[in-house]
Amino acid sequence: MLAEVKMYLEMFKYIEVKNIKTVLQVGNKDKIFGSLLRLALDKQLYDVSYYLLLLDGDDINDIPQGLYEKIYTLDTIGKNTFDLSVIPQALDFLDQQQGSALVKLIHKHTLQQVFIMTTDSYLQQRFNWTIVDFQSYEVFYYYFDCEGKSKNIFKLYPTKNVSEISLQIQLNPIPTRLHIGFVVPDKNLTGGLKMFYEQMKYLQKRDHKITVILRGTEEKATPDWVENFKPDHDIVISNAETYLKYLTHCDVIFAGFFSQLGELENCDIPVMYWEQGSESIYGDIYLDYKNESTYRQYLTDMYSKNIYLASDSTFVHDILKAKYNRESYILPNLIDTTFYYPDQASEKNRNQLTILLVGNPHLRFKGFGKALTALRQLWLEGQRFKVKWACQVEPIISSELPFEIEYYINISQSELSQVYRESDILLSCSIYEGCPMPPLEAMASGVAIVATDCGGINQYAKHEYNALISSNRTIEEITNYVRQLLNNDNLRNKLIENGLATARDLNYETGIERLEEILQSIVNAHQLEWKKESLNKKTKILFVIGTLGGGGAEKVLVNLVKYLNKELFDITVLTMIDLGIYIDAIKEVVNYQTIYKTVASSQEELLNIQKRHQFLNTLTPAAFSAEVIDEVYDVEVAFLEDLSTRIVANSPNKYSKKIAWVHTDLMTDNSVATLFNSEEEQKECYEKFDHIVCVSESAKQGFVKRFNEFGKVQVLYNPIDVDDIMKKAKLPLETEISKDKFIIISIGRLVPQKGYERLLRIHKRLMAEGYDYELVILGDGPLKETLNQYIVDHELGDSTRLLGFKDNPYVYLSHSDLFVCSSYVEGYSLVVAEALMLGVPVISTLCAGPDELLEQGNYGMLVENNEQALYEGIKLLLSHVIKFEHYKKQAVIRGKQFNLKQSIIKMAGLFKDSVPLNQQEKLFYHQGKKEVKVTVFTPTYNRGYCLETLYKSLQNQTSHDFEWLVIDDGSTDKTHDLFEQWMQEDNAFVMTYVKVKNGGKHRAINKGTELAKGELFFIVDSDDYLVDNSIERIIYWESTILEKEKFAGVSGNRGFTNEIIIGDTFEGDFIDATSLERDTLNIKGDKAEVFYTRLLKQYKFPEIEGENFITEAVVWFQIAFDGYKIRWFNEITYICEYLEDGLTHHAIEVAMKNPKGYQLANELFQKFYNEEHTVKK
Repeated sequence: MLAEVKMYLEMFKYIEVKNIKTVLQVGNKDKIFGSLLRLALDKQLYDVSYYLLLLDGDDINDIPQGLYEKIYTLDTIGKNTFDLSVIPQALDFLDQQQGSALVKLIHKHTLQQVFIMTTDSYLQQRFNWTIVDFQSYEVFYYYFDCEGKSKNIFKLYPTKNVSEISLQIQLNPIPTRLHIGFVVPDKNLTGGLKMFYEQMKYLQKRDHKITVILRGTEEKATPDWVENFKPDHDIVISNAETYLKYLTHCDVIFAGFFSQLGELENCDIPVMYWEQGSESIYGDIYLDYKNESTYRQYLTDMYSKNIYLASDSTFVHDILKAKYNRESYILPNLIDTTFYYPDQASEKNRNQLTILLVGNPHLRFKGFGKALTALRQLWLEGQRFKVKWACQVEPIISSELPFEIEYYINISQSELSQVYRESDILLSCSIYEGCPMPPLEAMASGVAIVATDCGGINQYAKHEYNALISSNRTIEEITNYVRQLLNNDNLRNKLIENGLATARDLNYETGIERLEEILQSIVNAHQLEWKKESLNKKTKILFVIGTLGGGGAEKVLVNLVKYLNKELFDITVLTMIDLGIYIDAIKEVVNYQTIYKTVASSQEELLNIQKRHQFLNTLTPAAFSAEVIDEVYDVEVAFLEDLSTRIVANSPNKYSKKIAWVHTDLMTDNSVATLFNSEEEQKECYEKFDHIVCVSESAKQGFVKRFNEFGKVQVLYNPIDVDDIMKKAKLPLETEISKDKFIIISIGRLVPQKGYERLLRIHKRLMAEGYDYELVILGDGPLKETLNQYIVDHELGDSTRLLGFKDNPYVYLSHSDLFVCSSYVEGYSLVVAEALMLGVPVISTLCAGPDELLEQGNYGMLVENNEQALYEGIKLLLSHVIKFEHYKKQAVIRGKQFNLKQSIIKMAGLFKDSVPLNQQEKLFYHQGKKEVKVTVFTPTYNRGYCLETLYKSLQNQTSHDFEWLVIDDGSTDKTHDLFEQWMQEDNAFVMTYVKVKNGGKHRAINKGTELAKGELFFIVDSDDYLVDNSIERIIYWESTILEKEKFAGVSGNRGFTNEIIIGDTFEGDFIDATSLERDTLNIKGDKAEVFYTRLLKQYKFPEIEGENFITEAVVWFQIAFDGYKIRWFNEITYICEYLEDGLTHHAIEVAMKNPKGYQLANELFQKFYNEEHTVKK
C-alpha cells in the first residue's frame, strides 16, 4: 500500500493544474487512487468536480460516498467534456487495439489534457506502451522509478493549428545548379548529422556548391569523422555573429536543428529544416516538468515558422501534421552501398554468431536496457553468441552480464562499416526513431535485423521480409525473434538477401534526385512568392555611371530614372566624378551620390577630399567597391562600359541582381578596355553580371563576338520622352539661326569618333561648289578649339555655327532641314531617333546604331563610312528634291513608332521580375494625370485567330490619343498568349488586358466602363477593325460639338470595305439625332457609335442570373429616350467582318438561350415605340 501511495504522489507532480474545474478518472483498478488524486489536487485547486468512468472489469463496490459527482460507463458518458482526464493504470491491462480506442475516446471528451501512466515492465505486460503509440496527438513524455518500478507518463493535448505552406514539387525543365548552405548544430557523431554530410557529399558530386557553417570556437565546421568530403566553403562563426551574414550567396539554406529556425526565418533565402525525429517532436524533452508549458509553446513557435519542412519518414511526417498541422516533404534516409556492403572475402564463423548493438548508451530512447535484458535471458537459457557494441562512449552497466561485450568506442566510419561486415545480427530496441540508420546500414552490410517498432523503421523495414520487428515491444517477443535468427540459417539468409535488395533501392546514386527535386521546388516556390511580394515592395536600385555630362547615355539615364514609378523603386544614382549638366535633373527625382567630389566649400573640406581621393586610389577593385557601395541594394546597374562596370561587378552585395548596360559596339571600339588592368579582367567583370543590356542589336552582336557570351545578353532600346521633345521643340530659339537658308544640323560630343573634322572638310567642299546652306553643330568636348580653328582657317564662319552644348537641342532640330550623323562608330544614336521624331530627314554614315534605327536605309539615307560617300550623299539630298522629300516623309513615319512608356516598362520589368500583364502599367510613373481621349474597347471570347487584324489597324492609326482596353470573357484559346506578346511590343498606345469569368458581352461592357480612362468609349468587336484615320476623325467630330451635355457621343459609318457602307445613310456631312430617330433620317444598318464614358457608367446593362446575352439596343434606346443625341457623321470609320461564329449569325439561337433578356428587350422596345418616338427634352 505504501509503495502505491508513493508512486501516485510522484505521478501527481506531473499534472498541470491551471484552470482545472472538472476531472475525469478513467478506471478504478486501484481503490485508493481516486482519494489520493482528490487530496493532491484540492491542495492547489478550488471548486473542482470529480467524475469516474468505469471500464470493463472495474468493481463499483466500495467506492467512497461523495468522492465523485457522477459515475459514467462507456455507454453513458455521452457528449460530456472534462478539463483533465486521468488514466492511471488501465492501459496496462489492455492490448494495443483496445487501449488505442480508449485513448481516442477520452481525448475526444477532454478539453485541456489527458494524463496517462503505464508501467514500463517488459516481462509482464501484454503490450509495452511507448511514445510511438501516441504520435497522432500532441504528446509529452516523462518517466520515473519508484520502489523498483519504472513508470511512463504521457500527457496528451488538443492539437493546435498553425500556418501551413503548400509543398507541391515544381521542377525547372532544366535542373539548376544550386548553392546550398548547411547550418550544422554541432560536430557530434549522430545518425542525423551523418546523413546531413552524406547528402552534402552527393549533392556536391552532382555539381551543387556546398557551404557548411557552424557557430562555435572550432577551427573548422566539418568534423574529422566525415570522410571523402570537403565543402566548397567551411565557415565557423562566433556567438555574436549571425548565420545570414555568411549565407547571402546561397540559393537555399538547410537547417540542421529546429532551434535555428527562429534566426533563419526572416531572410530572403528559402530555408528548409529536415526533421529526422528529434526527441522534442516526440515529447521526450528531458526537462523538469515545471517548464513543460514554456517548452511546449517554444516548440509550437519553432514549427510554425515560415520555413519549409521535410521529414525522414512517413511516421515523422504524420507527427508534424498531427501536432503542428504542418505539411512536409518526405525525404527518407539513403545509404551509400559503395561504403556499406557485405563481406565477400571471408566466411563468417557460423558456430558462434555475432550480435551487434550500435548507438549512444546515454540515450535512453535507444532502448539498450531492453536489448541487454533480452540477451541476458537468451544466454541464461543456453544460447551462445558474441556481442559487439559500436558506441560513442563506453556504457555504464549497473548489473554484471553473463557474457562479454567487445566495445568499439568512437571509431571512424570506415571502421564502423567493417564492424558491420563482421557481424551477423543487429539488435535495435529503440523506443522511437524517425528513419533509423543502423538497421539500414546493417542491411547494406549483409546483417540480419531484429528491431522494435519504433515508428520510423517501417519506412524501409517490413516484418518477416527484411527484418523481424517486435510490434508489442515486449522482452518475450524480442527474445523470441533473436532466438529464431540464432537457430534458423534459412530465415536469417532470407532477411539478409531481402535487406540487401532494400539497401540497393535506397542508395544515394539514384535516391539523391529526390532531394534535388525538393530543393529545386523550394527555390522555385520561394522565387514565385518573392515575385508576388515584390510587386508591393520597393525595389532598391543603384545606378553607377562615370559622370552626368552631356552624352546620350547620361540623357537616357535621366529619362529612365525620371519615369520609373517611385512608389515601386527606391533609386540612387552614383557617379564616379561629380561633374555633368544633368546632376540637377537627377537630384530632382532620385537620390544622388558621388565618389570623387570636385568642389569644396572650405580649405578644410578640400584637404579632406584630397585625403579621401588618395585613400580610394590605394584600394583593390573589391575593396574600392566595398568602400563606395555602403548600402544593400536589390538591383545594381553599371550604366556605362567604363569603371562603373568594375565597381558593380565587385559589389559587396553578393545577392543583388547585377545589370550592365552596353551602349556601343565593343567589337569595333573597345577603347574602354584601357580602364581595366586587362581585357581578361574586363571579361571577368562582365561574367559576374546577371544581365547584359545592349541598346541595339549591333551592340549585342559586338558584345557576343568579343566576350563569347550569349545567354544573358538582350536588347532594350533607349527610352525617349516624345512629349517632352515635342514641347521643347516649340520653345523660342536661344541663339538665332538662319530662317532663309537650308539648315543642316549635327549634334553630339566633340570627340574624334563623331567625325566632325571630316564633316567640316565636306562642308568646305560643298561651299566651294556653290551650295547655299548653313551648318549648325551643337555640342561640347575636347575638339572644340580644333574645330573652331578649322572654321577660322578656312573662312567658314559665315556658313558654320558651332553653338556648343544646348539644354534644349530640340528647338534647333525642329528649325533644321537635314540631320547629319558623321560618326566613325555609333551605337543606338539617341539624337538620330530624336531627329526622326521631329520629322527631320537623316543621313548617316554606316554605323551599327543608325543602320538599325533607319532599318538599313528605309527611313533615312545610309552611306558608306568614309568621307567621300558622306560628301556624295549630302550633295545628293541638296540637289535632288524628290529624294529629299522621300526621306522627309519616311522620317515622319519612323518617328511615330517610338514609345516612351513601353520602353520604360520593359526596363522596369528587368528590375522587378515577373510583373503580371495587367499590372505592368504600374511600373511607369505618369507625370501628372494624363488622360486619353478615346477608349477602344474590345470584348472577346475565343477570337485569338482573328484579333491580329484589329491590332494591326490600331497600330496604323494616324492619332494615338487612345487606349485599347480588352476584356477577355473567359477564352480558352491562345488569346492570353497573344496579348502577352503584344504588350511587350513597342506601341504608341496603352494596352490593357483583363481576363474575367465568362459572362457575356453586356457584362464585359459594364466592366469595361469601370476601367476605361478615355472620355469616349468606342466598342470595336474582336472580328472587326478600324480604318487608319478612325480615331482622328472621331476626335475631330466630337470637338465640333458645342453643347456636349446634350449629346451621347458621335458615330461614323460601318463598312464592308473603305468605300462600301453597311445600310443606308443621309446626304451631307453630319446630322444630330437620337438612336430612336435614326430610321426616319435614313440612318440605317449597323453604325460605329462612340459614347461618352460618363453616360455608359450611368446607363448599365441589366445582368440577369444564368443568362449571358442582352442586346446593346436596350441601353442605346434608353439613352435616346432620355433625350441624348448622337452626332452622326458621314464617313466610314469601322470595317465589319460578319464571321460564322459571331452573334449576328446566331441571333435566334442566342435569343432562345437567353429568354429573360430577350423578353426585357421586347418590353423596352414596345415602350419606346408606343410613345411614337417621343423623347424626353
